[in-house]
Amino acid sequence: MIKKITYYGLFVLAFCVQTTVKAQDSDSEGDSLECNQAYTKFNDAFENTDLPVAFAGWRNCIGICPKANVNLYINGAKVISGLIKVENIESRRQELIDTLMFLYDTRISNFNQEGKVLGYKAEDMYFYQPNKLDEIYEMLGKSVTLEGKKSRGGVLSTYFKVATEKYKKRQILKEEAIEVYGTSRLFIDANLAKDSTDKYYKKAKIEVDELYAKEFKLDCSAISSLYGSMYESNSTSVSFLRKLESILVARNCTNCDLYKLVETNLLELDPTSESLEKIAKEYLAQNDLPKGIETYKKAIAKETDIDRKAEMYYNLAVATKVNHALSIMFCNNAIQASSTFARPYLLMSQLYAKGSGRCGSGDAKRAFIQKTMYWAATDKCETAKGVDPKLTAEADALIAEYQLKYPTQEEIDNENLKVGDSYAINCWLTTVTTVRAKKIVEQPKVEEPKK
Repeated sequence: MIKKITYYGLFVLAFCVQTTVKAQDSDSEGDSLECNQAYTKFNDAFENTDLPVAFAGWRNCIGICPKANVNLYINGAKVISGLIKVENIESRRQELIDTLMFLYDTRISNFNQEGKVLGYKAEDMYFYQPNKLDEIYEMLGKSVTLEGKKSRGGVLSTYFKVATEKYKKRQILKEEAIEVYGTSRLFIDANLAKDSTDKYYKKAKIEVDELYAKEFKLDCSAISSLYGSMYESNSTSVSFLRKLESILVARNCTNCDLYKLVETNLLELDPTSESLEKIAKEYLAQNDLPKGIETYKKAIAKETDIDRKAEMYYNLAVATKVNHALSIMFCNNAIQASSTFARPYLLMSQLYAKGSGRCGSGDAKRAFIQKTMYWAATDKCETAKGVDPKLTAEADALIAEYQLKYPTQEEIDNENLKVGDSYAINCWLTTVTTVRAKKIVEQPKVEEPKK
């Protein structure tokens, strides 16, 4: 059982830190030593799960050097939360809760990350002090505004829960609560698009959708009716249109007339990478390659996320693979955008293999030259495996196909080459590869049946 400790002075802790704290960044060696000793004492107690001693150490350390280490705040919050759970005296429990809120404010003062830390603070305040609904709502709104797509799933879910509570208490309009839903789903979906297995965002999506279905029950027709007149008077407001767009997308209302109007206006007023890519895909689906490429390039230019940028270049490479050289150029663009993106290498290997027949035209050694392209194709598969081991099975399957089309050992000997030599390919592409010989698979001997 956790020992009781005296919490005297918790309310004046903030004042003490502000007025009597020793400068942690002082040039004094004594101060630095004292800080290290204080933090070590806190951390040791934390590691040993001795919460009362860890709390005393935390209070001492934050008074000496509040900038010692961000873990002073991360683990300090765990210590204080643990003590709150077991405290039976309400006045002391409230003191601990106030201290936890103070911890978050002090962390922001010393380590910034305001949006992220406000999210933690708002979640804890909602759990421990749910009566402070206005303050929590404002805090969550600021956190989500600052963090955007980086907002945690728990914060986004709590944001909509609090908005729903305020709506039910008639403190905000239904439209505002639904806008919070749209914003939450927008950021949840953005993160699930990157990793569909993320348990926190999956949980958040379920929570906000279930709450929306329970409390609002609005289908696409009802949403259009609710926001139709508002659209008419805000059709040139980008911020309004973005909020309405997120709501319509979240409720799968992308086929309704209102959504089409919103998308048309946004494309004209504030084209984003996503909206331009959508238009580019429509051009490509209509086999309008020039406009598709042009619009895709505009989408890529607006994109700031390197992984998304690389993916869009790869999509362009796939769309243009009938033109081997152009497709390979886009593959290289994708690789330059993100060095950890391996799939373009596999596409390049396939383009090399498919383009082998274009090599050696009019050359007496045409057949041999064409077979060397499978060496280059193999090189790209090996690179793909090195960059992303998850593609090993797919790459090995391609290599197995290519090996059947390598030159034979005899053909290599006739060219005065040796397996392992470097070989320069000068065809519709120029590259240096490694000489490899076709593996001859010996057929098993079949014995004559004995009579």
